[in-house]
Amino acid sequence: MFRNRSEGVHIRTLAAAGLAGALLAGTAVAPAAAAPTSIGGAIVAHRTSIAERLRVDRVPTPELDWYRCYGYAECATVDLPLDYDKPHGATTEIAVLRVKARDQKHRIGSLFVNPGGPGGSGTDIALAAPYFLGDELLDRFDVVGIDPRGVAASEQVKCFKSVKDQTRAYEGLNVASATAASSGSTTPTCSLTGSAPW
Repeated sequence: MFRNRSEGVHIRTLAAAGLAGALLAGTAVAPAAAAPTSIGGAIVAHRTSIAERLRVDRVPTPELDWYRCYGYAECATVDLPLDYDKPHGATTEIAVLRVKARDQKHRIGSLFVNPGGPGGSGTDIALAAPYFLGDELLDRFDVVGIDPRGVAASEQVKCFKSVKDQTRAYEGLNVASATAASSGSTTPTCSLTGSAPW
């Protein structure tokens, strides 16, 4: 399910990208939090609307079947709804990777990492965490990353049922495409097709 990775240049590149992302994230403006809500007696501020939270919460929290990978990490996949408005409809397989806290006895929780995107691999950045996170975090937090649908080890996205449907959808549009440019075609093709794992 996951591709082979070399430890050298690939990890250093990811670490540099992660560090740059962390530095740039400090300059971003955070969205305003929604009004605080009381959940189980605790006051909690949410950035997700109540309607959206209820929609997502209709899907049961899955149990993950973790297995060792890459020597120091654990990997899993999870089937999630392709459309959260149809929670019992079609699903897509999402890849998850975690690097467990080194001091499990004093573990605080999980730190989810996201390199941004579109197209950034959360499993790659989580795997590289020991190269750019400090001991204080690595000792006390599991570092977890996911690959969004259509990215890296997650199930790929099929944009259209057929090439004919795709051609009709793009007809008359000026849409750039690497495939169209390389083939001389004026009709772009969807670059995320197929059914490869995650």
